Amino acid sequence: MVNILCVDWEYFIGATADQRAILFPDGGNALDIEGQLLIWRGCYEQSFINKELLGKVSITDIGSVESEITALFNLVEKYKKPTTSITVHEYAVEIDNVFTHGGFPNDDEINLFKIGFHHDCSTHVSVTEINAGNWVRILLNENKIQQFSWVKREDSTNSDCDVINCVHNKIGELHEAPNKLADGIDYIFICRSGMWAPPHLDNDFINTIGRLTDISRQQQDK
Repeated sequence: MVNILCVDWEYFIGATADQRAILFPDGGNALDIEGQLLIWRGCYEQSFINKELLGKVSITDIGSVESEITALFNLVEKYKKPTTSITVHEYAVEIDNVFTHGGFPNDDEINLFKIGFHHDCSTHVSVTEINAGNWVRILLNENKIQQFSWVKREDSTNSDCDVINCVHNKIGELHEAPNKLADGIDYIFICRSGMWAPPHLDNDFINTIGRLTDISRQQQDK
């Protein structure tokens, strides 16, 4: 059995679903970093205008959810193995490459635990070409993943995901999942979620990766 933890930084953004829909960009994941930042700049400027004229929340009013970041640290500290690898990625195709060329034993059952605002199982986008919105469904369809558990935000939508084995509303609930992580976490993939994560919170993202790296080193030294 191989346990894989995929962490989308978007999950830790302290914005409601409505705020994300109003304030965040609509698309743009395929752009490079410079293009994404250019789109974000326009979103920030518009949110400043709306705050000044209408008293609305601006993007810079949004912070990170510290309690769930701490819960992530606790989860990894409890279930991480000395051999666990941590990879920071941006595009879903990179995860597909890992599954295709990562050398997982063919006879091993692969359990995917995804922490994110989105489930990435969408059928509203192409089901043949892998992308940020459908990569989980494609890997399940290709039998590269056998079990899929999703830790979502309370206002995430489940509308089109019929392939989830287990849904949780808090990271801490994974501790209560019956023995699913008893064998430990083998791989951790972390995604910055470029178009779903305001750039002013990048330092929090970097600090989170740094802390996870520290946890890894502490356990490897034991």
